[in-house]
Amino acid sequence: MKRIRRLLYPKTPNSAWAPVLAGVILIATAAVAMTLVPQAQQGFSTTRRPDRTAESNPYQDWLEGPVSYIISPRERAAFEKLANDEERDMFIQQFWERRNPTPGSKTNAFKEEFYRRVEHADLYFRLASGQPGWKSDRGHMLLAYGPPDEIQFHPNAAPYPFSVWKYQHLGRLGDNVTFRFVDRTGNGAYRLASPPWK
Repeated sequence: MKRIRRLLYPKTPNSAWAPVLAGVILIATAAVAMTLVPQAQQGFSTTRRPDRTAESNPYQDWLEGPVSYIISPRERAAFEKLANDEERDMFIQQFWERRNPTPGSKTNAFKEEFYRRVEHADLYFRLASGQPGWKSDRGHMLLAYGPPDEIQFHPNAAPYPFSVWKYQHLGRLGDNVTFRFVDRTGNGAYRLASPPWK
């Protein structure tokens, strides 16, 4: 404190305000330093995702990501009404637990299988535009309904290559459900041509 006072007030060392002003300056300097340190360290955080921007919202990313294919309209509406991150974290935890075939277990087989499908879709169905494979029509069907019971692939068919996915049973869609994907662009973007619900 004396050193700061001598540096700040070399001509008035006995001033009554010197210790007060020096203390204020010292506290202000410490406060500024404490706010700058976390910002400087943020760039070296091992948990920071490089593909996220400052404006990115991880909860919105979760809602609009692969989960968008399996979340119900009622669940989505409830999630969008949540007020804080603690409630959102709890919702996400319960979202997966409701789908857990063995509730309360340490590993959630449904969740693990779902993200295995996401990885598979990104590996094999990546779009020519660079978008991840889960955004493709085949990726959508894989995440929503799981792997088909049978796949017929016709890469040399005319006029366009196509693939047929067959399911023995799909819930409300019934038995012997077929999805037909056609590559009309020639770049591997197989689009859903004949949805069974139409």
